[in-house]
Amino acid sequence: MFFSVKSPVKIAGKVYTPCVCYALTDYLKATVEKMAKEEKAYIYEDKVFFQNGKVIEKKVEAKPVVTEKKKAKKEKKEVVEELVALEEIPSPEEIADNVEDF
Repeated sequence: MFFSVKSPVKIAGKVYTPCVCYALTDYLKATVEKMAKEEKAYIYEDKVFFQNGKVIEKKVEAKPVVTEKKKAKKEKKEVVEELVALEEIPSPEEIADNVEDF
C-alpha cells in the first residue's frame, strides 16, 4: 500500500511532502490511518503519480480492431511494394550495356 499527505508533515523525524507517493510501512500504518480519518493523508492500493497536484489516472488503451478488409488491403500493399522493388533491379542486358560505357 502507498500514501500521500495533504500538507507537509513530520512523522517520526522525517518530513513528508504533498504530491509524493510513499510506501506505507507497518511502522507508519497506524499514524497514516489516523491522518486519513482526519483527511490529512490519502491511502492508495497501488503506487500513484501526480501532475500539477492531482493524481494521474491510468487510461485503458483500446486495441485497434483489424478487420478482414484491412488485412487484405495491407497484404495488397505489401505485394505492390515488392513488385516495385523488383522493377527497380536492372536486367542483365542493362548491366552489360552500362559496363561497355566504362
